Amino acid sequence: MVPSFLSVAPIVAATDLVATIPWRAAQAFAGMGGLRLLPPPLSLKEAPVSQYWHANTETDQASQWLRRTVRTICQQL
Repeated sequence: MVPSFLSVAPIVAATDLVATIPWRAAQAFAGMGGLRLLPPPLSLKEAPVSQYWHANTETDQASQWLRRTVRTICQQL
């Protein structure tokens, strides 16, 4: 397990490991180090996406806007 899918591409490119990451991220990484996109050999469940923020930013207008924007974009994926 890695803390973020952003660190997966270099790890997979340098080893014989495989990974399952969001499709759009996989498309962006596809040209790195000979990586290939393959369909999974089994049906995968959807993975939840969560947002976390510090309580100090709960009522901050800019933070609220950012959270709404991220939620809207993720709902469109």
